[in-house]
Amino acid sequence: MLLCCILILLLPASNVFAQPRTIRVVHTNDVGGDLAEDGSSGGLGRVVAAVNKLRQEHPALVLDAGNILGPDVISSWDGGQAAVEALTGAGYAAVGIGNHDLDYGVDMLSARVKEAGFPFLAGNVKPVKGNDELPFKPYVIKEVNGVRVGIIGCLDENLASRINPESAKVIEVTDPARSVKATMSALTSYGVDLTILLFHAPPAATVSLARSLPGLDLLITGGQRDDSPGHTMTYYKLANDVHVATTPAGNGMVGFVDLTFVGEPGGLSLTTVASSTFDARHLEPDASVTAAVKRVADGFAEDKGRKLGQLDGVSIARRGSAVANLMRLHTESEIGIVSRRTFREVEVDEEGFYERDVNRLIRFDDVLVKLELMGRGLRDIANRSKRLKDGPDGLLFAGLDVKTMLINGRPLRNNEPYRVVTLRRLVQGESGYRQIENALSIHDTGISLRSLTASGLEAWGTLSSSSFWRLDLKPVWRSSWSLEGSFNRNYVDDTATNYRVSFLRGETRSAWKTSTRYQLGYETSRSATTLESLADYGRVAGETTSDQFESDVTHRRRAPNLRVDPFVSAGLGTAFTKRSFGNGGESGRPLQIRASTGFERKFWKRWVAQFAFRAQRDLDEDQSDYGAEAKVNYQVHLKQGGRFRTRIRTFYGLSDRRVISVENYNTLNFPLVGELSLTVRQNNFAYRLDRKDDTGQSTSPGFGFRSDLTVGLTYGLDWKWL
Repeated sequence: MLLCCILILLLPASNVFAQPRTIRVVHTNDVGGDLAEDGSSGGLGRVVAAVNKLRQEHPALVLDAGNILGPDVISSWDGGQAAVEALTGAGYAAVGIGNHDLDYGVDMLSARVKEAGFPFLAGNVKPVKGNDELPFKPYVIKEVNGVRVGIIGCLDENLASRINPESAKVIEVTDPARSVKATMSALTSYGVDLTILLFHAPPAATVSLARSLPGLDLLITGGQRDDSPGHTMTYYKLANDVHVATTPAGNGMVGFVDLTFVGEPGGLSLTTVASSTFDARHLEPDASVTAAVKRVADGFAEDKGRKLGQLDGVSIARRGSAVANLMRLHTESEIGIVSRRTFREVEVDEEGFYERDVNRLIRFDDVLVKLELMGRGLRDIANRSKRLKDGPDGLLFAGLDVKTMLINGRPLRNNEPYRVVTLRRLVQGESGYRQIENALSIHDTGISLRSLTASGLEAWGTLSSSSFWRLDLKPVWRSSWSLEGSFNRNYVDDTATNYRVSFLRGETRSAWKTSTRYQLGYETSRSATTLESLADYGRVAGETTSDQFESDVTHRRRAPNLRVDPFVSAGLGTAFTKRSFGNGGESGRPLQIRASTGFERKFWKRWVAQFAFRAQRDLDEDQSDYGAEAKVNYQVHLKQGGRFRTRIRTFYGLSDRRVISVENYNTLNFPLVGELSLTVRQNNFAYRLDRKDDTGQSTSPGFGFRSDLTVGLTYGLDWKWL
C-alpha cells in the first residue's frame, strides 16, 4: 500500500515535466495606421478580427514590430489615437517602434503611450539630452501558459534618417546589437524561458543582427518591404537557432508562431517552432474598430481647412515635380530634388486643394535644405534614380532633365558646382543617396515643406511645373582665371621669322615663362556667350622666348532641332613686343583681327567640332584673307584625377593670298593642393602664306613651324553666379 501511494504521488510530477505546453505569438508589422476598410490591406478592423480569432486557439501573446500608427493620412489626422485604441482592445502585449510611429512627434507618441494598454519598446532609442525622458521601454516580461517571455524592442539605426525631422531632433538611435545583448543578459538573470526581439529594419540588417545574437529565440521584424509581397520571406531559421518571422508590409496578413515547450529540471526547453500567416482580408471587420474608424473618418472629412488652389496633374510625378519647382523658386536654386517616397496619390475635390489635402499629399512634413553639389555627383544621383524607375526610392527633379542631362537647358558639367534644394530626410540618408549626404555645403533652411506648398498654392492659384518656365531661362555667369609659372622649351624654325603671326613668336630657347588665362561666360537655355583670353610671355638673358596674346569671343545659339548649333565669333591675335621679320627686315608687332560664322556639333560625348567661314584682317601688313575654318576640341577626365584636353584650329585661305594655318594646343593637368595644380602643355603651330609678286607669280618662304613644351604650376580660381 505504501509503495502504491508513493507511485501515485510521483505520477503527477512526472506528468508535469513530460506534459508539453504550447503558446502562440500572434504578430503584425507595417500596418501603417491603415484605418480604411476598402484598401489593399483590408484595414485595421480586419487585422484586429484576425488577431482575435488566432488568439482563441492557443494561449497567446500579441505583438507588433513597428509602423502601427502611420503614415496613413486618416490616422495621422488623429495622431494614431484610433489605432492605439484598436490595438488595446485586441489585447496587444507590446509594440516595437518603427520610423513612422514617430511621424507625429515624440510628444504625440507620449500621449498615445499613456492611452495604450501596452508598452512601446525601443531599447536603443535614447534622448539627445540626457535629462529628457522618452515614452519607450527597453523590454517587458510577460507570462503565458506558465512560460516567462522576455520581449525586447529595437529600431535599425539606419532608419533614423527616415524619422520625422522634428522627432529626430530629440532622439538618437544607437547600435541595436549592443543594446539587445545587454538586455538579453539582464533577462537571463530574471529567469525568462523565451526571448523575443521586435526589430524594425530592412532584410539585410535583420539577418545581420540575428546572426550576432546567439541565444535569442525569436526575432519578429518589420520593414521587410518588397515590390511584390509574395516575394517576402515570412519565416526562416538561422544556423545559430534564431527564428525570424514577419509579414508582407501593408498586405492584410497576420502572422503567428506556435512554440512548444517541455519541462526539464531547471526550466523549460523549446522543442518545436511552427510559423504561418493568416489572410485577414476575407474576414468581417471588428465592429468596435469599425465604429471608431467611422468616427475618425467623419471628423477628417469635415475638417478640410481653408481652400488653397489647384495642383497640376494627379500622378506623384507631376505633383512632386511642381512642388520641387516651387522649392527651387523659393530658395533661388538651380535644381530641386524630392523623393517619390515623400508623396502619395490622393483624390481631391474638383474645386481644388484644401489644407487637409496638402497633409494627405505629403506623407510627413519635411524641411528644405540647400546644397552645393558637383556636376559629377548630380549625374550619379540621376543615374541611380533612373535605375530605380518609379519605385519609392526614385527621385523627382526640377531644373534637371535626366534624359538629356540638361540643367535648365544647359549641359551638365561634371566639375561645375550647382545650387540644389532638397529635403532633410534625403540629406540624412533616406534612400541611400550618398552624394547628397556628402555635398560640398549644406544649409538647413528651416522651411516646412507642407507650409511652403500651402503658401504656394494660395499665391499661384494653380501650381504646375509649366508655371515655372521662367526659371529655365535664368542665365548663369561663369568666370575663371589662372596664373601659370613654368619651365618652357621653345623651338621656332628659321622660316617662321618671315611671318607676322602671333603664335609663331619667340626664339629657340629654354626659359621661365609666365602665362595667364581668363574666361568669362554668360549662358542661358537658348544660347552661350564666352570670352577667352590668353597672355603668354617668356624671356631669358634679355631675349624674348615666347610672346603671344589671343582673345576670342563666341556667341552660340542652341538649336537641338537642327542637331548643330550656329555660332558667330570674333578674335584678336597680337604680341607684347616688336620684332624684325625676315633676315634683317623691318620690325613690327603682329596684329590680326578675325571673325567667323558657322556651326558647332558635339560627337561621342567628348568631341566638339566647329566649321565656319572666316574673314581676317592683318593690320600690320594691311591685308585681308577669307576662307574656311575648322576647330576640334577633345577633353577627358582621367581616373587618376587629372584632365587632358586638346584643341586644334585650322584656317585655309581662299582669297588671292593662300593662307594655311594650324594651331594645336595640348594640356595635361593634375590637381595638387587646393587651387594649385601641375600643368604640362605641348603646343604645335604651322603657317604658310603664298604671296603674288609683281608678275603675278605665287611665291612663299614655305611652312613656318613652332613647337613648345612647358611644365609648371598653375593657380586657378573659378566663380559662378546666377
